[in-house]
Amino acid sequence: MLQGQRRIRVHTVAMPVTDSISAMFKQADLDAQITVMARRLAASLPGGTLASARDGTTATTVTTLAAYRKHCASTSSAVQLILPEALKLLPLYALSLLKGPALRVRRREGEAEGGTDSLPLSDSPPPHCRRESSRTTARSG
Repeated sequence: MLQGQRRIRVHTVAMPVTDSISAMFKQADLDAQITVMARRLAASLPGGTLASARDGTTATTVTTLAAYRKHCASTSSAVQLILPEALKLLPLYALSLLKGPALRVRRREGEAEGGTDSLPLSDSPPPHCRRESSRTTARSG
């Protein structure tokens, strides 16, 4: 027991530093980047629309890959897709965020095809809270 003694815990972390943007892309951590994107996405949902959340995720992905192309692969053909080795799966993971249940548009009966993309998330109940009339009538009958 520490009766009356004060102690200080010190944490030290060594982080690599570089002046070269190509070295930064070479050492990029895909898991950390997707985690940050997912957290930003989750933070934008309560007050925003689904469309703005999707656009933010897409813009982050495009900006990252455009920066790589501009600063590290500018000599390649303009029509060729160039991805850094460490971030080759970034577009796939970003797409999985966009297709996840939090950003999926739930259509209501009788609505037009194009009108629900800008609904706030609070207007769409989670799947486990929705009632299906066919299950309710099947149980009662």
